[in-house]
Amino acid sequence: MSLLRRMGIWVSVIGVVGLVGLAGPSPAEAKLLELQLRVHGGGLAGIYGTEEYDPSNTDPDLAAVAGEDFFKARSGGCFGGTLNVEVLFIDFTYEFYQLVDNNGLNSTLNNFLVGFDWDFRAGRKWVITPYLLAGFGLATQNNSWLAKEYPQIALADLESRMVMTRIGIRFEYMVGKFFRLGFDIGGGYHYGMTTASAANDLDGHSHGFHVIGNISLAFVWNVFAKEKKKQPPKVIIIAPVGASQAPAPAPAAAPGLRKAPTPAPTPAPAPGLRTTPKPPATPGTTAPPPSRPTEAPPRTKKRQDPTPPATR
Repeated sequence: MSLLRRMGIWVSVIGVVGLVGLAGPSPAEAKLLELQLRVHGGGLAGIYGTEEYDPSNTDPDLAAVAGEDFFKARSGGCFGGTLNVEVLFIDFTYEFYQLVDNNGLNSTLNNFLVGFDWDFRAGRKWVITPYLLAGFGLATQNNSWLAKEYPQIALADLESRMVMTRIGIRFEYMVGKFFRLGFDIGGGYHYGMTTASAANDLDGHSHGFHVIGNISLAFVWNVFAKEKKKQPPKVIIIAPVGASQAPAPAPAAAPGLRKAPTPAPTPAPAPGLRTTPKPPATPGTTAPPPSRPTEAPPRTKKRQDPTPPATR
């Protein structure tokens, strides 16, 4: 299988894992300054060495003294810690891995990386974090440098000096406000200069792909995190059956104007009792007003006929 094809397969796997993790969850709040201190345990491995693809190793003399690829030669279990400082969305990361084999403690790997990560919330407790890192690493032949009076890595302690890049994804469960339990898996590419044998001064080169997986416990402090205000609980008042709704408040009157009196609300009947409205009273029959007596026409005095005088 060609090198480009193997690279394509590995990148595709990481991409699918990242897309699955990103589907659905909502973004978390932005971070201006975040500190992370993580202890982890897991393992690392080289997928395969690529010495035959390195033009530097086509020289027979150089190939004779070139060492093995570090990740391929030191595949196995490891434990260690990580210190990460995120400033304005940029991660500055230091990783320490203590490798373990059948004989106990073995080589150490110190990585100094810069990169980016993106936090996505999945529910209230889960955080999904894809990340991309790049930098350099110092791999020692053993851990004797830790036994020095002032622990430091000298050139004689090194087995390989590498530049590397890694892409991965981390799943974490929030335990309280500051602690998280997590699992992460990542893979990347490295190119290292391997310390040559004592026979000459030449350095061998190796490069290839590697995977790292860890279970971790992290302390996470978002320094400028904003406290979310708790919303007061919503109270829903259900009116009893048969109760009328309260009238809407009248608009405030302009200053200087007298407010018209509002009619008193009609009292609601007691809940549970059905009342039948009384029919309006039928107006009773009322006597017509007394008629005005008609006035008799004035009598005309009948004029008496004159009495004839008596005859003598």
